[in-house]
Amino acid sequence: MNKLADKIKNKKPVTIAFFGDSVTQGCFELRVAEGKTFEPVYRPWEAYSKKLQQIFEYCIKDTSVNILNYGISGDTATMGLARIDEMLCHKPDMVIVCFGLNDSTKDIDGIKEYKDSLEKIFEKFYGIQTIFMTPNMTNSRVYEFETNAEIIKLMEETAKRQNNGVMDEYMECARQICDKYKIMVCDCYKIWKDMEQIGIDTVKLLSNKINHPTESMHWLFAFELFKTILKST
Repeated sequence: MNKLADKIKNKKPVTIAFFGDSVTQGCFELRVAEGKTFEPVYRPWEAYSKKLQQIFEYCIKDTSVNILNYGISGDTATMGLARIDEMLCHKPDMVIVCFGLNDSTKDIDGIKEYKDSLEKIFEKFYGIQTIFMTPNMTNSRVYEFETNAEIIKLMEETAKRQNNGVMDEYMECARQICDKYKIMVCDCYKIWKDMEQIGIDTVKLLSNKINHPTESMHWLFAFELFKTILKST
């Protein structure tokens, strides 16, 4: 029995750390700020980490679940690696890792850096129960009701990477690394791809219509993580 399962069985507090980017942090819509720049709207209490905590507390009432949210907007796996020791000092029982959305902005040329950084992250987490969660899809088209020229340009760039297979390549790279390091994968990206395949408009499931899922879609992450955690025990 692993450490997390042992603590739950013995009704001891457990600590789960979440290590990722803006989606992990709890970023949703974009708002136009002063100077006509835009910035994300933060609602960390609606992020998937808090929803997973709620699921745990509902299903396992005798165990306290502590959540450490180490998501930072704009972070790549390489940037996360630079701050990893700050999180490790809290000695989490489990770590949920989710990187790839920002890494993919470097296109295919950035895959080697992504691969190397993920490998170093998993090596740092040796001995800690770790799950890699693949992120959501980005937008596959420019949202028809968007009027801000800068945001439209960003939508065009992310849609191009989604449609030309760049995001797919990054996610396949992550799966292969997880297989190498025996890391369990919670493959939410595949679920998003499957939804698109059957005709669901996944752009409407993004709160900023670019790369941040809606609050409701954070429940998908939370439930899929809960299922993966149960399998891992």
